[in-house]
Amino acid sequence: MEMSLEPLIKAIREGKLSVVQKLIAINKNIVLEKYSGAIPFEDEDTRNEAEELLGNDMTGMNSIHIALMSLDIEDENVKVETRKKIIEELIQALPHGVDLSTYKWGNNNTTLHLASFLGEKNIINKILGKGEDPSQENGLGKTPIDVAADYEISEYLTNINNDMIEKREEELRRKEIFLDTLKKCENVKITLEQNKQEKEKLENESKAKLENQEKGNDNDENDDKISNKMIDVKEELSEKEIPKSYQ
Repeated sequence: MEMSLEPLIKAIREGKLSVVQKLIAINKNIVLEKYSGAIPFEDEDTRNEAEELLGNDMTGMNSIHIALMSLDIEDENVKVETRKKIIEELIQALPHGVDLSTYKWGNNNTTLHLASFLGEKNIINKILGKGEDPSQENGLGKTPIDVAADYEISEYLTNINNDMIEKREEELRRKEIFLDTLKKCENVKITLEQNKQEKEKLENESKAKLENQEKGNDNDENDDKISNKMIDVKEELSEKEIPKSYQ
């Protein structure tokens, strides 16, 4: 709720770490809630440069974005280290597994765009493990690498991006190897099934052939029995013939 954000935004901009910690402890979900109002840069030169790289829309920020913006506030009563500690507290309060890159502000900017623009390497390291991608473009077609505060940050993000590309390519290669292995296993399975069917076919043919042979043998035996029987009858008839002397 936007009203619940007001005390947190006030504590962030005034650098009151203890208040920020208490508000987070009450409701951690408040960290990612969007504020509809605009949070512009106070320094004019920074504001003009931001318009070119990030766009002129400074709305839709969450508390982490607003805390990053507070680094531009000049207040001798608040140390920069305190403001950075507030940012770290907000990042630590993020839900486990959250993809921070989906929480965009203004002209489709990510948290990494803003941290890179401000040159906050330490903050960059903390949010890179939260789904942030150095190659993701904002509404102006600028990546966090493009909007980097200096060459050191730009080179650092470029190296990280190259490492991420290599990891994605390696994951893709592993996936292709796995799919290829899976396909080979499937082909082996098909071959085994075909071999099984062929074996069953040969066994059936062999069985049928054997049965036919057995039937043939039975027929031969029957023929032999009939032939022997006819011989016996013939011999019997011969024995019963009347001698010619008595005719």
